[in-house]
Amino acid sequence: MEKYQIRAVQLDLARQMESMDFIRKFIDFIAGNGYNTLFLYVEWRIRTESFSCPADNDCYTAKEMGEIIRHASSRGIDVIPGLSAFGHAELLLKHDAFKSYGELADGRHGRFWTNSQHCICLSQPGARDLLDRYFSEIADIFPSRYIHIGGDESWDIGYCDRCASKTGAFKHEQELYLNHLKFCHTIISGKLGRQMMIWDDMLELYQDILPEIPRDILLVNWQYNPDITSYMGHFANNLSIHLLDTYDRLGFDYLIAPADKSSANIRTLTEYARRGKRLIGGILTCWEKSVIFMDSSLPLIAYAGQLWQGNETSTPEELFRKIVAGLFGMDDDLLTRTLWSIYEREVTAPRLTASSISYPCEGFDHGGRARLQLEYAVLENFSGNVRTELGRTILQDLLRNLTFSLAYADVHLAARSIAFGDTAASTLAANAAERLNKLAKEYGEAWGVLRSGVKPDMASPFYEGCAKTAMDLVNRLSSSGLLRVRLCLPDKYSAAQTRISLKYASSTKEVACGVLKHLPGGALYEYIFAVDFEPHPISVLVEVRGYGGQGIAYVEAHIGLVTLVPSAITAVRGMVDSPNHVVDNDWKWAFLGERDTMKCFRDRAMAETWHAIEIQMHALKP
Repeated sequence: MEKYQIRAVQLDLARQMESMDFIRKFIDFIAGNGYNTLFLYVEWRIRTESFSCPADNDCYTAKEMGEIIRHASSRGIDVIPGLSAFGHAELLLKHDAFKSYGELADGRHGRFWTNSQHCICLSQPGARDLLDRYFSEIADIFPSRYIHIGGDESWDIGYCDRCASKTGAFKHEQELYLNHLKFCHTIISGKLGRQMMIWDDMLELYQDILPEIPRDILLVNWQYNPDITSYMGHFANNLSIHLLDTYDRLGFDYLIAPADKSSANIRTLTEYARRGKRLIGGILTCWEKSVIFMDSSLPLIAYAGQLWQGNETSTPEELFRKIVAGLFGMDDDLLTRTLWSIYEREVTAPRLTASSISYPCEGFDHGGRARLQLEYAVLENFSGNVRTELGRTILQDLLRNLTFSLAYADVHLAARSIAFGDTAASTLAANAAERLNKLAKEYGEAWGVLRSGVKPDMASPFYEGCAKTAMDLVNRLSSSGLLRVRLCLPDKYSAAQTRISLKYASSTKEVACGVLKHLPGGALYEYIFAVDFEPHPISVLVEVRGYGGQGIAYVEAHIGLVTLVPSAITAVRGMVDSPNHVVDNDWKWAFLGERDTMKCFRDRAMAETWHAIEIQMHALKP
């Protein structure tokens, strides 16, 4: 693995602060597992002279960063700061003194119909002055050769009045991004003499400017799919190209960035990148730990570090076995295989709200629930046998994660059963909610140990909220009518806004409005909404706008003993393909909106245009 000059792992301190003691121990851990770099993703978490707003419990000081850097240096670890000079600037823009620097400062909505303040206005002279000073202050703290300025997911570029005049055509939006990138490069590379790093996902969207970007900027390519066999663009129609070939041809050096989601993601992205001629390293990204802890990620962190260091054995399983033996102080086949089963896949809890659930068209994943139960039982049996303190900490964190996944699976199963008439399943949901409340207490106790001194405790309220949502859902499903909607979404990265309403003789009632995805799962899935019906609705109105469109296959309403089904399509507006498919009780679908995400991204008026279908409903005879 001679190409991995930079072997980095990320700490996401922007989303969740960690104690100084934890960061020092984390540095010790990565130093012993093949890494030579710590990527501190801080956004605006460091207080400086030019950014003095943050309270003591909401930031790190230059002195604290200096202590981290000195400790890291003693262990042979470089520390690269990760900043946010485009999007993801919430920690800056939440302060009154800097709110005017946001693209959506006047309350208007951005690309995805929210007014969340996360994107810096790239035309603001004051914002540029601040970035100039802040970059310089960060460079005074961090001696690293590299400074990462973000650049990812900057969706709301060009939405304020100041920028909008420059983004009448998509090429101007690209130019706005490019000009700001060059401005940052002038400061980082020209004034400060450092090498600039950026995430590269916006370059999938702004492909025209790629040849104009300074070649000494390091591009960080993140891919989080479980099996990287080809390049899949983010929010770009699942763009399938070998982007690393493009970087090789244009003369950019780059790093790959898998995530601590699964060992399969780490391994297959590493294999995929082997052909890259200008690959110089990798960053293992570890995002958003505000309601979980880092401990369960440690085996994956060790796996990536040792893989990139060149500790390759004949099989991936053998490398993982050596890591488990070192962390847990025991080489047990059952323990290793169980952990491999857990870490080879990304375990994602299904989405639940207080009024809706969703399922793939194949139905509930009973096998997945059984697998979680088996993994939990095996790890629980080993909890008294692990021989190292670190191994015991990792095991307890894994058991907490599995407890949550199992509780949510039980709620999902109970909600499904209740929706199909099995009211006895509410006991299963109540037991799951009880486990979630118990988990909240466990997290509160663990927080005081693992994040001693870090306030507030974000985890306990989260799990208490999950328990409440679970019971609210099953109670609503038990007492309300149901609206079942079968949907199709081929591109999981697309983001069409779907609004579903019930139309009565003299009124219209909105049931849902949002991006109605189902993750994880395939393209075909069903949403079940708990609805307080008025009289029987005459029709169901489905409206779609935005990016990638939305397919709809069927709708069905249950009001007491009455079932309403489609009888005809009474109205169509905008782009609607095969509307009559919705009348049939099967899984072929009508499609609303523009399928080409990139086409909508380039044309804001197109993205804002609603497309609609109205479905007349009638009651089935008993």
